[in-house]
Amino acid sequence: MSMQSDIIDFRTKFNLSLPSSPHHISADVFRFRVGHLEEELDELREAFSNPKIIGNDMLAEMADALVDLCYVAVGTAVGMGINFEACWDEVHRVNMTKERANSDGSNSKRGHSNDIVKPPGWTPPDIHTAMFRSMSQTESILLSAHQIIDQRSEEGHRQYGSVDTNCDDAATIASTMQGKDFTASDVLAVLVGLKLARHRHSYKQDNLLDAVAYLGALDNLIQDRGDDR
Repeated sequence: MSMQSDIIDFRTKFNLSLPSSPHHISADVFRFRVGHLEEELDELREAFSNPKIIGNDMLAEMADALVDLCYVAVGTAVGMGINFEACWDEVHRVNMTKERANSDGSNSKRGHSNDIVKPPGWTPPDIHTAMFRSMSQTESILLSAHQIIDQRSEEGHRQYGSVDTNCDDAATIASTMQGKDFTASDVLAVLVGLKLARHRHSYKQDNLLDAVAYLGALDNLIQDRGDDR
């Protein structure tokens, strides 16, 4: 998993927007997100400067604040429809072409030897292209499958019952018909196999999408109940 996919999980669970392309956010949402980032940054400062927090407790508080800061930052990007991972990769690529500052920090605009500086002829990252880069086919399929499993689960439950219940019922029917025990996991595995069998004959993205969605449902089932093979 990646930070971006974790954030997609989070936003899906809490029914937050998952735009498919970059877009501007409202002033109200912008103020909320920036305020949240400032809150986490303040917590980082507080963890470092609070005399009552020392040793590993300080480190734990700082680690928590740093992770929360990243979580909110990535969440803001995803909420704006920005391909965060593509932007990250582009920034990392060009950062690796930079150089360590002089030992006295004389060539650092921040005046510190720990700084990393731009060498002559350095080329900045092409964030505009990265920001608008479509997610890879794999990522698109995984996101769509995730939305099928989780984002539409409430609607699906009203119409057809839960995936788990349907698979339990299908397992009972199959067990009666075949005279041997089937489990909900067996049903999901067979459905994955069916979609892959169809894929062997001709490519249709829906078959791959359904296969991934069934695998995701199988993983959810195992996480909830354990492996019932």
